[in-house]
Amino acid sequence: MLDPDFLLLDEPAAGLSGDEIERLGLLIKAISRRGTAVLLVEHHADLIFEICDQVTVLNLGRVLAAGTPAEIRVHKEVVSAISASEALLAVSSLQAGYGKIRVLHGVDLAVARGEVVALLVQTAPARPPPARALGIAAGDRGTSAVRWPRHHRHHAARGRTRRPRARHRGPSVFTQISVTDNLLLAGYDLPRGERAARVEEALSFFPEIAAKRHERGGALSGGQQQMLTVAQVWCAGRAS
Repeated sequence: MLDPDFLLLDEPAAGLSGDEIERLGLLIKAISRRGTAVLLVEHHADLIFEICDQVTVLNLGRVLAAGTPAEIRVHKEVVSAISASEALLAVSSLQAGYGKIRVLHGVDLAVARGEVVALLVQTAPARPPPARALGIAAGDRGTSAVRWPRHHRHHAARGRTRRPRARHRGPSVFTQISVTDNLLLAGYDLPRGERAARVEEALSFFPEIAAKRHERGGALSGGQQQMLTVAQVWCAGRAS
């Protein structure tokens, strides 16, 4: 058990910070150098390209490509799936902040049609600089190009954003309480009726975690915990 010939890791980087993911990569490489074969199932492309010798890409349940990291980086179908060559939103070297306080430093971002991209920012005001710079006005420096579908333009103009009201460092899933209690806690400052309605609405978006609503957050898989995190944001309500 302590010296396996083969090690299977299923989303070990889920919920980890950037520094923790870097240390995880070093640990996995050290294990591999000792002669243990490692099969890594992971969504963090940077980690995969950094430490893996061979990569197999799955898309909607089918094998999209297989090869070395260098081959996968330039594979036409993979690039088409994860790049933003036809981005609705493209940002290059964006910088913004509050007066002399810099919050964004050279941000590059692209969002393709049908793609969901999360931009996580630790900042106190209800409408952070990314929302203001991307949705309302240009940043202080850098360039951006927005090609919103006509029926979405009013959302962009309003800089619509959502964020949890109860912020804390580290992963937002509380592992020792149930899925339902995680969601109720996220919306703790909402009226009871509205909070309960939001919980049911959030669970309707994610049937996979709805089926485990009475199980502890720590019993969920990495992917399910990510679903729960998104559901928490919904339960927290709109940013003011």
